[in-house]
Amino acid sequence: MNTRITIKSIKISSYIRLCVWAALSVGILYGLISFLFSLISGSTGGAEVQIVSMTITGVPAKLLLLLAVPLTHAFWGLIFSLISYYPFMIILKRWKQLTIEGEFEIKVQNRWHE
Repeated sequence: MNTRITIKSIKISSYIRLCVWAALSVGILYGLISFLFSLISGSTGGAEVQIVSMTITGVPAKLLLLLAVPLTHAFWGLIFSLISYYPFMIILKRWKQLTIEGEFEIKVQNRWHE
């Protein structure tokens, strides 16, 4: 069942988590598509990765890039979230709210420890 919630404010840690997960998802999709197209095209010399003094080419390099692309996107998602958090909060306060729809689990945290 989809629920509609209104976001009036968001903690920076939640915003960072959201941006990093979104960037990681895009990175996985981009990495998979690039990997599949490179396999379909059949070019073995197309990928080359250099780690310190070791150079990896061919299919192992493509597999390494399959791992590196999502991690790189997640890193840039982190950088983006740190840069864009305060402008996002300014826009959110100006427009008063952001309504999103999806499946959510509400956890109420008690501020007072027993």
